[in-house]
Amino acid sequence: LIMLIVIFSNNRKIRKTNELLVQEKEEHEAKRKEVEELNKTKDQWFAMMCHDFKQPFTFLQGALELLNEGKLSPQEQSMLLSEMEERVSNNSLLLDNLLYWAQDQQNGIVVRTERLNLEDVINENVFLLDSMAQKKDISIQSDVDHYAMAFGDRNMVHLVVKNLLY
Repeated sequence: LIMLIVIFSNNRKIRKTNELLVQEKEEHEAKRKEVEELNKTKDQWFAMMCHDFKQPFTFLQGALELLNEGKLSPQEQSMLLSEMEERVSNNSLLLDNLLYWAQDQQNGIVVRTERLNLEDVINENVFLLDSMAQKKDISIQSDVDHYAMAFGDRNMVHLVVKNLLY
């Protein structure tokens, strides 16, 4: 009788252990599938980003070849240089956004809030884009109250304003 009780008790322990192992295996498999899906999404996103970066460089390479051949009129050269400048600026903004995102992914989003004068933030970005806008006969004007203040992360606010102005 005692042997039966011991065997029964051991069988119950073995069954519970097996159930736990099956449950852990299922959880592990679910996590593996999730990681696999995340990797697939990352790979697709990475391929898209590479394409977005490659396309402007292909244009720039062709444009530089045209300029080096010297067969363009001064007006065509000017138009081509303006287009090149715009594409480099757009790529620069894309790269800024990508680097900021990557930094957030590595470090977790670190928000350093501070009191910001919105007029200063907007005017800094307008100043950076002003020469490019003038070449396109675009006038950027800021009508922000000198006392307009915000509480936020300086880099994030700059990124938002820069994205809006582009």
